[in-house]
This record gives sequence, structure tokens and C-alpha cells, in this order.
Amino acid sequence: YVYHEKQVGALCAVHSLNALVQCDMYTEVDLMEIAQDLDRQEGDVIKSATGGDSREYLEFMSRESENVSDDGNFSLQVLTVALARTDLSLVRIDGEDAESQRAREYPALENAFMCNHEAHWFTFRKFGGKHWVNLNSLLDEPEYLSATYLSMFIETLRQEGYTVFAVKGNLPDCGANQMAQYLPENPVSSAGAGGTSGGAGG
Repeated sequence: YVYHEKQVGALCAVHSLNALVQCDMYTEVDLMEIAQDLDRQEGDVIKSATGGDSREYLEFMSRESENVSDDGNFSLQVLTVALARTDLSLVRIDGEDAESQRAREYPALENAFMCNHEAHWFTFRKFGGKHWVNLNSLLDEPEYLSATYLSMFIETLRQEGYTVFAVKGNLPDCGANQMAQYLPENPVSSAGAGGTSGGAGG
């Protein structure tokens, strides 16, 4: 019952967002439109400040987009806008503010995390208030994470170079979340075993 998209091309950002909300809410077209809007807004700011014939504006217009690459990788800004449409936001856990410290020190109290490294995005989230599942699109199937392994899992990701974000806001309800409330504390005997990020990829 857990919704999990396997990797297609370099669409890990799409897979990661859909894993978070547990349905096919987001498409490549949706994120592309957001990226184009961001590019347009950035261009308008430069044009307004320097003029349409300025070197800065012409250089900006000639550069490749920083919000989406040719192979379909999307920027943090694009994901931030996409999440805001469902009243969700991202907080880096390596910050010094109270929210970041709380997520870093007490990860089990959060609802979900999104991670990014070398153009790869993936999500792991909580179901039923206590069951954590790694929904990395590079995995063949979702991977259960025991609560006791959660902090170690996150620290390993950080050591591998991942930027880890706590997802703030109320996640949309889903069937898997409702069913997980009735599962025992550790439904998988090998919980926490196996790899972390699932390897490299877009």
C-alpha cells in the first residue's frame, strides 16, 4: 500500500515529491513550468535593475537555466515552490535555528525528510506515527527503517555528502498512513539493514 516510484531517467525530484505525498500529484511538466516561471522572474529582476540591453541581462538570458538542467534535474528552488502549493516547506537540519536543531537531535518527531546529493533527490517518511520507510526511487522496493536506526541513517547520509531537509507542514493523509497505525512497532525483522542512499543517480 506504500506508494513508491522507481527511477525513470533523471526524474528523481518528481519521484521524491510523489513519494512524500503518496500519490502521482507531481509531473515533469509541473516542475518544468515552475522552473520556467522562476527563470522568468529572475530575468525580470535583472532587467528591471540593469535594463534590457545591459550586459548582465544579456548574459543571464544566454546562460542555461539554474532551475532545471538539460537532463531534467530540478533545483531546490523548484521543489520549494512545488511543496508550497501543498503548504509544505523544507528546513535544512544542519542549520543553527531551533527548527533545524530539533530535527537533527530528535528526527523521529518529524514527519518526513528529503535528501539531495549530486542531483539526486529522495524521500523517507513516517507512516502511522511511528514507522519510517525509505522511498528512494533507486531502490527496487521501499525499505523499512527502524526508529532506533533513524539517527544513524541520517548521519550516514550527511557523511556521504547529502544535504538533509526536514519536511514541515501536515502531509496529505493516505491509505498507507492509516493502515500503518495498526502495525506492530517493528513489522520487519531486518529493519534498518542494508544501504543508505541506494547509490548515485538523478
